[in-house]
Amino acid sequence: LAQDGIIDSDKSWLSSCVAHTMKRFCHSIKPLIKNPSFYKYVCYLFSLLVNSTSLGTISNYFKKISVVLLSPNQNDILSEALEFLKKELNSRSEPEKKLIKNISNSFEVQIEDQTAQRVDEVLTEIESTFKQCEYEFSELSNVNETIFEDIGFKIDKKSDTIKSLSPFYSHFKKIELEVKQSLECKTSVDTNQFHNVALFNHLIENFMPYCFIWSGFTFVEMDTTRLTNGSIENFNRFLKLNVSKNVLPHAHINNHSSHIIGNNIEYLKQFNKMFLNVKRKGTVTIKDKQQFEENIHEAIESYSKKLKLDIQNDQGYQTGVDVDKLVNQISNPSTQSSTQLHYKINGLIITHNDLFLLEKKRSWLNEILIEAYLSLFVIENKTFIITSSTAYNILIEGIFELGNKIYNQKNNLSGYKSIVGAVLINNNHWNCFFVDLENGQFIYLDPKTDEPTNELKAFDNWNRYTNALNIKKEWKLRSLKNVTRQKDLDNYNCGVYVCQYLKLLLSNNFNLCFLQKNSLAQLDIVRCEMLNELKSKIFN
Repeated sequence: LAQDGIIDSDKSWLSSCVAHTMKRFCHSIKPLIKNPSFYKYVCYLFSLLVNSTSLGTISNYFKKISVVLLSPNQNDILSEALEFLKKELNSRSEPEKKLIKNISNSFEVQIEDQTAQRVDEVLTEIESTFKQCEYEFSELSNVNETIFEDIGFKIDKKSDTIKSLSPFYSHFKKIELEVKQSLECKTSVDTNQFHNVALFNHLIENFMPYCFIWSGFTFVEMDTTRLTNGSIENFNRFLKLNVSKNVLPHAHINNHSSHIIGNNIEYLKQFNKMFLNVKRKGTVTIKDKQQFEENIHEAIESYSKKLKLDIQNDQGYQTGVDVDKLVNQISNPSTQSSTQLHYKINGLIITHNDLFLLEKKRSWLNEILIEAYLSLFVIENKTFIITSSTAYNILIEGIFELGNKIYNQKNNLSGYKSIVGAVLINNNHWNCFFVDLENGQFIYLDPKTDEPTNELKAFDNWNRYTNALNIKKEWKLRSLKNVTRQKDLDNYNCGVYVCQYLKLLLSNNFNLCFLQKNSLAQLDIVRCEMLNELKSKIFN
């Protein structure tokens, strides 16, 4: 745009908010990292890049991060990089505080006639900053095709992009090449747990080419280095909603840049404070400067006395990091928070909290835990488990369809040897059923009683359901006598009884006396055995 004369290159700025850039990166890497601790560590590493304010700093950070992600094994280069990054992450909070103080101090104005002088100073600083940037990047700006070809990239002149023409892209690709060459001679039998080529490619292809628009980098050594969009609005009193929609943003800034800086000084001098938060309602129409001033004075202010600069406690990715703890969590996944752990058992996803129900005193087993336990004793292609909600609809409610489709119509139930499932009654008590397809037998069990209330209803609904599936069987209702009953022993172990009933039935054992003595102590032992059976499936 500057080359075409549309905008004045000396007064055009393009900047991406640090917070928004950070958010985009963090969201984008979630599919690439499964370990929560490693994910957090990588986010902190990227925050070093996005908060850099010079080419030398960002290049050094990028080189160290490249070593961490590209080194397939542990070596002295990796150790040095990890130690350097650890030091930077641990000590970053103090520079952030210092930067905030410098920004605030640069806007302190005490004498009225300093307004014009301060405007000139700011403009001079901006001009010198751009000249310095041009000097630093002069060599990179003269990028030609040979540089791209040297690192394996070829420019297609018909489809030039910001990335392909960005001198930063070639700069970071050269760093990548240097890192790979330095790692070629480093071999070790110990694997680098941080090694992630896909993550590195994502970083260098989708973020590093555009680092020149990150606000920390764009406004290097300027007063607005760390100001967010909202802070800038409060300083310059120049709201986007007051700009005609047909005016391009860069042209609008070009035409009013001096006016904006002047307003900053007038504004801060008049109110003698660092920041002003104006609560706005609806759309404000500004006809002239006087009306604009009236609107400001009539707005609800958030101060009643002279405010002092209050540096908040470090937050988010600006805080010091306990890197040792993060690295330990990455190396030892078992130390992660238990609420984040998920396990897969025969296609079922079960959490650590689900498993903990077996250890927790007086806890009621949930549906996924019961189904996961039953899956341990299923013979592939011989046993079919019907989910609790479906079993309840079929056997208790007599509902066989969902969306005009019969439950399990595509599963060809007649091809199985047995069908089992748990049934939740009144959302607080587990029953279960077992179907022997070879012998045409239907068994319904309630841990509380020898004569289940829902037995006949369930059997009748099963007949109707199988008829709807065109399963031609003469079903028989079978009652079992040798059964350990829960009765009035407690109200929370019904799920344990159901699991043990079905475990025995699946092994073709119709003697359901699974306890020598029906007591809570014996049931606690059974719960521990169930937990060990599940863990053996997970960790073996």
